[in-house]
Amino acid sequence: MTMQIAMVGDDGIVLASDMLHVAYDLPGGVPRKPISGTKIEISDGRDVAVSCAHNMDTAREIAERLIKATDQEWERPQISFATIASVITSQAGERDDAQCLIVSSRSGSPQAFFVADSCVPVERWEIAGDTNNAAAIFLASAYYSELYSVQQLVSLAALVIVGASKVNSGAIGGLEIVVCDRDGCHRLDSECTRSHMNRAEKWYADTNELIVRCTEQLAYAPNVIS
Repeated sequence: MTMQIAMVGDDGIVLASDMLHVAYDLPGGVPRKPISGTKIEISDGRDVAVSCAHNMDTAREIAERLIKATDQEWERPQISFATIASVITSQAGERDDAQCLIVSSRSGSPQAFFVADSCVPVERWEIAGDTNNAAAIFLASAYYSELYSVQQLVSLAALVIVGASKVNSGAIGGLEIVVCDRDGCHRLDSECTRSHMNRAEKWYADTNELIVRCTEQLAYAPNVIS
């Protein structure tokens, strides 16, 4: 399982992902030991970044092809990217379940798309991977604003990924973040990422403190028959 989110802000786009890889290719569907590694591919020119979810082998193949998309394909991205994904998944056999979030600065103005069976533009925010994760959906729905800067959205992205891991800790863990603006796609360094992850963990710890340390006396309404 994977948790990824793309969020469109006032001055760019934030793409975030967890980093936990769990393979189930041992006999009987027994998972291998989880490992940590990137799930976001960035082009050599740093003008395109693509996240990979569900079947990682197939998703990475799609990501590599999307990164190499031609100028002509970028003229009609929804049709072109859907076709690229369809061709690759049709040849993948049982590994045909793949999702990608693609962000790019190629047009001068940052743009994002969700690619799976179809390709749709990301207007506000979009989740890939564990799309039913209650924590991620709540946090994005409750706190996202298109008026936020990428700096503010990076903080929210950390809350979303860390929160999702608390719901599904066996399959979601770690954090990586890419910011896409007019200058290209930039991966946050490990120190900055760790700082945002620690801040998110503290937010959850403080929230838990508010709950467990509540000592306010409860007051009940009178038992009056009307």
